[in-house]
Amino acid sequence: MGLLISRCTIHAVVVRRGMAVWTAKRPITSLLDVRAALAELAGERPAGCGVAHTVLESDICPVKILTGLPPLSTARLREAVAIQASCFFVGNGMKRVTASAWLRDRRGALAAVADAALIDAIADGCREAGLRLARITPAAVVLAMALPDGRHIRVIGEDEESIEIAGRELVAIRRTVRANAAVPASDEEAQHLATLALAIRPALALTPPPHLVRDEFVTLVRAVRVTAVVAAASWSAAVAVFAQRTARVIADSDREMSVLQPALDRSAVMERDLGQTHGALRTMSDATGSQSSDVALLAAVTSALPDSAYLTSLSRSANGRVTLAGAAGASADVFSRLRETPGVRDPVMQGPVARNGTAGRAREHFVIVFWWRVSRDAP
Repeated sequence: MGLLISRCTIHAVVVRRGMAVWTAKRPITSLLDVRAALAELAGERPAGCGVAHTVLESDICPVKILTGLPPLSTARLREAVAIQASCFFVGNGMKRVTASAWLRDRRGALAAVADAALIDAIADGCREAGLRLARITPAAVVLAMALPDGRHIRVIGEDEESIEIAGRELVAIRRTVRANAAVPASDEEAQHLATLALAIRPALALTPPPHLVRDEFVTLVRAVRVTAVVAAASWSAAVAVFAQRTARVIADSDREMSVLQPALDRSAVMERDLGQTHGALRTMSDATGSQSSDVALLAAVTSALPDSAYLTSLSRSANGRVTLAGAAGASADVFSRLRETPGVRDPVMQGPVARNGTAGRAREHFVIVFWWRVSRDAP
């Protein structure tokens, strides 16, 4: 959403695909009106407009071209203009926000100023209305990037502003008081300026407000320092208490271990002897059980196979998983007979069945996996 704010009016426009789909304006007389008007405009705006690009008219944000400046960096230039704002602009004693940038050939610098209270009101109004404030730009800078080269005259309230443009850059600007009655700017011109706010990315902007950033940063630094001091003190006390308790527990444990050590040594010897005895008995039992289980498995598989079938491999893992590979006239017949065999659990045909041979003598090669539950190790 593009906004144009002057001393007495706020114009708003929403552009979709290069065309204005919604326009509105609200009269204002004070800073309180700015926040209320932004809230009303935000409530009426079309869906999907969450960012505000704002242009300030020259009657509330004058622009000057400063010459005779020393060769400063861009950051130093901004600091110098902010500190010496009263030397460059007529002030009312109120806190102000400035912005500045060098011209391309560095023959001078553009500078703009606005009341800090106005910037605060715009920022607060956008935040309360659910809009993200992208930037705040002086109208003269926006027009310099949009109008053709040459001299252009605009009527702003009771004043007349003359701007000279060369290469999309402001090279001269002058404001004079009109002798005749004031002629207000048309709504079409104001809406055009608000639309330009969406399309142009000028180098000179008053967003974010420097004083707001500085105040918030100072407040944040102070809060972080206080939090860090409190956290460090708390952690130091906690570490000291923990270290003291840990040392006491270690000392108590050492004393108890020295008393219980002889008994623990005797228990370790007994446990080792019992483990060796248990291992020997289990080895004997496994050897006997494995032999009988293998015989039972071979008998069960043999009885399940039809006369025309034969095995090519038979393997059984320690946990009772059996892999059976062979060939038969019909592998499905082998699978069904094996599934009905006692001791066979969860048989699965593994992989595709390969068929070869001539008609009448065709064979299907199969691989069947199942669990042999006779084994005591089977799950």
